[in-house]
Amino acid sequence: MRDYEMTIRKELGVRPPSCYLDLLKHHGDRFPEDPVTEASWIPGLGNVAFVVGTTQSFRAAFPSLPEEYIVIGYAGRKTIEKLGEDIDVYVMLNTKDESVALIDSLGKWETVSPNFHEWIASNLAKALLRTKYHGHLVVIEMRYEKEAEELTRQIRELEQERRLKVTDMATVMRKGDGSLEVRHHHEVSGKGVTTGGLAGLLLGTLMLHPLLGAAVGAAAGAASSALPALLDHVGIENDFLRELSCMLTPGAAALFVLVEEPESRPVLERIKGLGGKVLITTLSRRAELTLQAALNGEGPETP
Repeated sequence: MRDYEMTIRKELGVRPPSCYLDLLKHHGDRFPEDPVTEASWIPGLGNVAFVVGTTQSFRAAFPSLPEEYIVIGYAGRKTIEKLGEDIDVYVMLNTKDESVALIDSLGKWETVSPNFHEWIASNLAKALLRTKYHGHLVVIEMRYEKEAEELTRQIRELEQERRLKVTDMATVMRKGDGSLEVRHHHEVSGKGVTTGGLAGLLLGTLMLHPLLGAAVGAAAGAASSALPALLDHVGIENDFLRELSCMLTPGAAALFVLVEEPESRPVLERIKGLGGKVLITTLSRRAELTLQAALNGEGPETP
């Protein structure tokens, strides 16, 4: 296995934080050398060759850039109205405090996240889920158990009407006494995932996302402790369950649905106005926004 730490330390003179090294150790081979033009496993992130070359270029162009920063990815383009043109924007990681910043090709930069774990969590979880499952995964948080039950009922009706093919479905609820309850709503047949496997993966994934009014400090701590475990093996562990109990508001619920070939318009019309927040999904960004709009009572429009 390639020694990512040695390469970065030798070429850039800094020691990358363990959180970033863990990501490279497990998935570094999935990142391209040119994330500007090539699709990456996690959007925008480049491999070590990109990190070294791009960081050296920025240091040469902007000598005042603090040496603790390394460029780890490409964020896209932004418009500079005064110049009347678009310029490139890149992602930087502070190797000392693990914060994440954006820097444009003119050298202007700003911090966008105080913590790498927090910044990477959503996209990492999506990438892991896309790798493991071939269907479309949607996780929706609901404020109350009854709301989750109604959404579950509507999805079941859509399946019975053959408007939606559900591979697996589960609900996680936190009771008033702080205990967790996991309900499986679907029997899996044939090849594919098992119900327990889905619930285990999703509970691990859920640890990367604060639910329903969790304190910022608690959420950051949960993401920090969950990331290495999620990288190594995704499943239910006692520590995850304890942290999840602290993050969920009593009475809250999260619905997990794995579907195949969803017919978007009938689904959006049926769930319109039921409320809830799309917590994580493997759908495209456009489809995710359309789904959220329907839950909010807007639309629907076919993604």
